[in-house]
Amino acid sequence: MSIVLTMTSIAIALSVSAVGGVMAAKEALASRCQNEETQGTTIEPVQTRFSDKKLLIQTLEEHGFPVHQEEGGTLSVETSAGSLRYYQPEKGAAFWVQPYDLKSEEELEAHQEELAEEYMVNVQKSTYLLLKQQLKDRQDMELESEAVLEDQSILLTINVS
Repeated sequence: MSIVLTMTSIAIALSVSAVGGVMAAKEALASRCQNEETQGTTIEPVQTRFSDKKLLIQTLEEHGFPVHQEEGGTLSVETSAGSLRYYQPEKGAAFWVQPYDLKSEEELEAHQEELAEEYMVNVQKSTYLLLKQQLKDRQDMELESEAVLEDQSILLTINVS
């Protein structure tokens, strides 16, 4: 018996989740940054869809943002649009982001969208590598074939004995 997995299903589920988070963040930021008086100040935090600290740090650094880890696990990032604080209320929960010293709402929104896309790619890559490693360790399953499709999705065929 064979099982066929396509990695795009993970990406689609994550993109729906992440896009919802980005849209909610954009709406929250827009409502809090309507006037010039709020620029340069700290605004209320917004929940993100990021939940894996290691992948979040990787994504931020790949995007060119040096990450400073503070006491208690808070991550601080400085961008040209302003500074961001990412914190996780409890392990495994979604991170919250708190912009402060905001300089450009539009640029910050663009950064958040790019980060969400890059994070999704990193989650998919991590999932793919973990799945392949777990298949190597199993006696009752083996990877029969894999192919990269035109849309860059990955098709895995797994033999189950």
